[in-house]
Amino acid sequence: MSDPENVKAYFRGARSATRLGDWETVEALCTAGARLGDADAFRQLEEHARTSREAAQRRSEAAREARERKERPGRELAAALVSKGYRVGLPQGGIGDKRPTVQAGGGVAWPVMLMYPEVGTSEAIEAAGEGDSFRAHLDVMLGPGAPPAPWDPERRYRPDSVEVYYMANAGKALTEAELAQAFTDGWPEGGEFEEVKRYGKEAVRPVQVDVDKALGATLREAGHVIPGVPMFFVLAKGSEYRDRFLQSV
Repeated sequence: MSDPENVKAYFRGARSATRLGDWETVEALCTAGARLGDADAFRQLEEHARTSREAAQRRSEAAREARERKERPGRELAAALVSKGYRVGLPQGGIGDKRPTVQAGGGVAWPVMLMYPEVGTSEAIEAAGEGDSFRAHLDVMLGPGAPPAPWDPERRYRPDSVEVYYMANAGKALTEAELAQAFTDGWPEGGEFEEVKRYGKEAVRPVQVDVDKALGATLREAGHVIPGVPMFFVLAKGSEYRDRFLQSV
């Protein structure tokens, strides 16, 4: 300050510091200015600054608590999945806001995407328990009691005539922190996918599912990184398309 005796300069400086939220400077300038004169004005300014600071602190605390409430479910879900041995990567297709849920008893229910690549369609199982088998779902969706699908009037896709596959080593598992952020803020759009390996033990490859095996055990198999939500390919046994599909991977 060019003139240390200029009371107005202290006052203007303290008001500017108040607008900037620089509370330490406000206090220092008000203390120094009050010694030079018009102490009441400086005390009023300091009181206004104190009120503004407390209001800012309340807003900051409210924002922190709101963020904590928003993040807590995602952190808890990510921790539950990781603790159970599930590995989850970035989605490899549109899944919207689909995500697993932890049930009252601690089990996980997964939304499952069933892909029928030969006919270019898919079906979703909204909540498949980790103890469920594929056979039970196939019986409901493709069994004789179910109406024929419009894309399969000849019923080539039946529980006894299909095979189910997932792609092993098709992505990179997210860390628990990355997964929690994805569950909180949504899956990142346009994320970079790790280039998959075509050769060796870690090469991407189709793995046939034991349809009598529990879903949770299938999802924890070596090399199985869940692409956002579980995704499985349903193929008709013995078809030319099945052979081409498996050879093309």
